[in-house]
Amino acid sequence: MNLTHRLLWGAIFALAWFFVIGPSFSDAIVRSTLEGPKPFSIGDVRSQLIQTDDSGEPEVPAEYEAIFSRLAALKFAENERVSALWNVVDDETLAVAEAQVEAVPPLEYAVDPRFFEPMAPSIIGRIIESHGFAVKPLPKTTAALRSPEGDQRTQLMTILSLIHHELLTADQAAMVLQGALDLLDLQTERKTLEDTLRELVNAEAP
Repeated sequence: MNLTHRLLWGAIFALAWFFVIGPSFSDAIVRSTLEGPKPFSIGDVRSQLIQTDDSGEPEVPAEYEAIFSRLAALKFAENERVSALWNVVDDETLAVAEAQVEAVPPLEYAVDPRFFEPMAPSIIGRIIESHGFAVKPLPKTTAALRSPEGDQRTQLMTILSLIHHELLTADQAAMVLQGALDLLDLQTERKTLEDTLRELVNAEAP
């Protein structure tokens, strides 16, 4: 390869770096920075405790087990509230709202989900803006609970779509507000417990 070819390939590489490769790396770094470390995982904590147990027995200290038990109960209760919100309206109305989710304005709270979950506060804020502060008890649901996080987000975005497109009656809006307040209380308690668990693990770390 002669000097001319080397200069040509060098110029091509430089252009590729500045206009394709460099920006791609930059975007990846920014995304990584914004994402931070992987989300807090109860399973990871439990595995860590078992691995560091000198006795070799897969036992978890009672203090941790009580926290794990309460966190599981809170998560189940959250799932129930989300399913109850989902069942406030009939399937036909839900289908209309689902088809228009893309038209819902972005969430007001763009934050790290490890410490704060934006869905419930957004529902509360928008229902108050459109229907006021009236609340009505949201009955517990016997419908199948949907636990996957991605599915829950879809359900809650559909609730926001119901609000945004004015598909709720006054009574339904009052129940949605109460259900969202219930959900926020449960999430707040869960996040507080997760922080407590995180502090316990960090305090025992070598």
